[in-house]
Amino acid sequence: MITASEKMKILCKRKGVRQSDLAAAFGMSRQAFNNKLRRDSFSPSELEQAAAVLGCSVDIVFTDHKTGEKV
Repeated sequence: MITASEKMKILCKRKGVRQSDLAAAFGMSRQAFNNKLRRDSFSPSELEQAAAVLGCSVDIVFTDHKTGEKV
């Protein structure tokens, strides 16, 4: 399964946004932001913030393990 960090990296590449631009939007150094990317440690509000910078939205889906139903 692809992580949120991997998705952000893909979107940055597609949209021509540097990771340093996202770091600035978060008010942190590039190194600190890269650490968050490596750990994949973003809160839901941080994901929304990144999505706004990248011009997209965040959709969180829960999938029932027994039935495979997406909620």
